[in-house]
Amino acid sequence: MFLHSLNAEQTPQTAYFPPEELPKYFSTTRSYNNSLENKNMNVVFIIWESLSADFIGSLNDYPGYTPFLDSLIAQSLVFTHAYANAERSNKGIPAILSSFPSLMNTAYVSSSYQDNCITGISNYLKKLNYHSSFFHGGNRGTMNFYSYTKRIGFDAYYGREEFGDNTYYDGNWGIYDENFLQFFAGKLNEFPQPFMSVVLTISSHHPFTIPDKHKDKFKKSSSSEIAEAIGYSDYSLGEFFKKAARFPWFSNTLFVITADHPFKLNEHVLTAYNEPENQFRVPIIFYCPGKIQMERSERIAQQVDIMPSVLDYVGFNECFNAYGISLFSESSNVSYQFDNNMYLIQEDRNFLVFDGKTTVESYTLTTEERVAGKRIRHEGVPSSHLENKIKAIIQTYNSQLASNSFCLCN
Repeated sequence: MFLHSLNAEQTPQTAYFPPEELPKYFSTTRSYNNSLENKNMNVVFIIWESLSADFIGSLNDYPGYTPFLDSLIAQSLVFTHAYANAERSNKGIPAILSSFPSLMNTAYVSSSYQDNCITGISNYLKKLNYHSSFFHGGNRGTMNFYSYTKRIGFDAYYGREEFGDNTYYDGNWGIYDENFLQFFAGKLNEFPQPFMSVVLTISSHHPFTIPDKHKDKFKKSSSSEIAEAIGYSDYSLGEFFKKAARFPWFSNTLFVITADHPFKLNEHVLTAYNEPENQFRVPIIFYCPGKIQMERSERIAQQVDIMPSVLDYVGFNECFNAYGISLFSESSNVSYQFDNNMYLIQEDRNFLVFDGKTTVESYTLTTEERVAGKRIRHEGVPSSHLENKIKAIIQTYNSQLASNSFCLCN
């Protein structure tokens, strides 16, 4: 999808709490007193197009569609209840790289607020002398990624044009994952260290085109048309790691693997993922050979937690703004989304739907029900705590957009 026009959607000015009381419920100010043991560690983000967690066998106790990723998860810190903050790529990328969610219908990068000051991980890591780059195999104007990454300080952008060989063009979106990820690995080896680099894959985007030589090699699903393309992207990722592991920088690199968003919210290979509390589930994986121990954490995590977690891990100790928290230092256990004009929030096993004025629905899952993905309502679940939290998040978000104050750190 190509977005060129400015959307004039304005967020409502909400005043659930007096401004002086708002920080009691939510604040975007972050600062971590971290050690410097991971100073100058390279960081590579692999953002996998449309990778819902239900495709991943090791997260669901069935064979799944991602054998290579499953092998990597066995050596990683993985959050088994991790969530995207939105349903589209141009909303998910700012959530991951700026810790800035999408709490309106229009993506921030194409909204009337797109010229607001916004910060991102590249701005902060530049203070630690990191080189930064963004890779996406599509055309440069796709989804405003180029302009967004420039605004948050990326040093370089590599797309279909920079790849430069249309032999591997899929005829729809861009360069096939296998070829573009090989290009990505090669370019990483050219960058000065420390570097931070991001790649967004493309082949598991509709219409799910894969090279002829790979057709019928990967598992398909009668309930989800994307499954074969997920298998191809998984194979391509495995080939990337084979190449990357040969380079000296590999052993000093933190790899962060997640999705830009889940697949269609009503078309999952596991039916439990069609329920509201599961439909935004994606992987969040931290892999660092020999430095991060394997762990399956059942804490709730979300995309906006990724940037503060990485900044904390590599030793950034200045004040910054984020809608998430560091998963390495804090114990918050929450995720939230905006979908179909409703705000969704969950904390621990409590789930709440808020329409901007009142709670529409709230319920609790037991541990067993949460794992099984069964939607069980329990009457009388206290909702005031979660309602106050989502109100504070909404008020902060709308206020920062209207006042252009997200960059200010107090």
